[in-house]
Amino acid sequence: MISKRIQIGLLILLFLWTAACSKSAVNALEEAKQLNTIDAFDAYLRDYPDAKNVIAAQSLREEIYYEQVKKKATGQSSDPYYRASFWDSYLFSYPKGKYAVEVKRLREKDWFEQALESKDPNMMLKYQLEYPNGAFRDQSEPQIDKFLFLRAKHANNPEQYDNYLLEYPSGRYVAEAKRLKEKAWFEDAVKSNTISQMDSYLHEYPNGKYRNEVIRLREESRFKKMQASKSSESYQQYLDDYPKGKYYNRVLLLLENFIYIGVSRQNTFASYKDYLARFPRGKFVELANDALKTLRQAQLLSKSLPVDRLELNAWEFSRQIDHVIQYRRFIEKYPASRFVPEARHLIKEKE
Repeated sequence: MISKRIQIGLLILLFLWTAACSKSAVNALEEAKQLNTIDAFDAYLRDYPDAKNVIAAQSLREEIYYEQVKKKATGQSSDPYYRASFWDSYLFSYPKGKYAVEVKRLREKDWFEQALESKDPNMMLKYQLEYPNGAFRDQSEPQIDKFLFLRAKHANNPEQYDNYLLEYPSGRYVAEAKRLKEKAWFEDAVKSNTISQMDSYLHEYPNGKYRNEVIRLREESRFKKMQASKSSESYQQYLDDYPKGKYYNRVLLLLENFIYIGVSRQNTFASYKDYLARFPRGKFVELANDALKTLRQAQLLSKSLPVDRLELNAWEFSRQIDHVIQYRRFIEKYPASRFVPEARHLIKEKE
C-alpha cells in the first residue's frame, strides 16, 4: 500500500498540475480574445476541449462568426442568392444559435431591400418565391406592378405596355400605360413615316387622340410617294383616297398632264375622245379638239391623195422619233404631204 505521505504528495502534484493547466487555459482564452478571430477560438477549443471556459469561448466564436456573416452578406454584390449564402452559412453552423432568429429576419429583409433597390420585377418575384408567406409579401405585390410599368415606360414601345396591361389589367398604372401606349404607337408611326404603320395606328385607335394628325401625315406621305413614282396609278390612288385632300386639285392637274402626254403620243381618234370624256373642262380640251380636227382633215385627204411609199416611211420614222426637229425636217421635205397638218399640230404641242 502507498503510504499516507506519498498519497498526500500525489494530491499536491495533481493540484499543482491542474492549477497550471487552468492557468494555461485562462491565458490561452485571453490570447484568443485579444486576437478575436475564428481561427484563434478554434485553436483554443481544439487545445482545451475540457476547459471550464469552453462554453464562453464557443459563444465568443459565434459572435465573431455572426459579425463576419453580417458584413459579407451586406457587401457590394446585388445578387440576393449570393448574399443569402452568407446568412445560410451561419444557420448551417448554428441552426439553434443565439442569432438564428435575427439572421432569418435579416436574410428576408436584405432580399426584399435588394429587390426594391433593383426596380426589377423579376427580382421581386424571386423574393416572393423564396418567401411565399414573408413579412414583406403584401408590400412586394404593388412593387412588381410599379416595376413592370417602369420597365414598359423605359422601353417605350407598345409591346412592353401590352405586357404590363396583360399582367396587371387592374393595376395602379393601367390608365397611364394605355395613354403612353397610344403615344408610343403614334411616335412609331411618325418615325417610320410609312402608310402601313399609320394604318396600323388608325386601326388600333380609330378614335384616338392623334387620329387627325396621323391622317394628315398619311396624306403627306401618300403625296410624296406619288411624286416619287410619277405614275397615273399613283395619282389616281391619291385622288381615290383623298377626294377632299389638301393636294386634290394639284394631283388632278398632274394626272391630266400625264394622261394627255400619252394621248398625244397615241394621236388617235379614240385617245383624244377618251381624254375629252374624262376631262370635259380640262387644260388641253382646245388642243384635243384641234388634234381631232387635224386627224379628220388628214383622213379626208388620205382618201383623195395617194401616199408615196418613201413619204409614208418618213412620216412613220418621224412619229417614232417624236421630236420637233424631226417634224420640221419632214415638213421641209414633204410640204404638200397630207401629214403636214398633224406634224404642225405636234410641233405646236411640244413647243
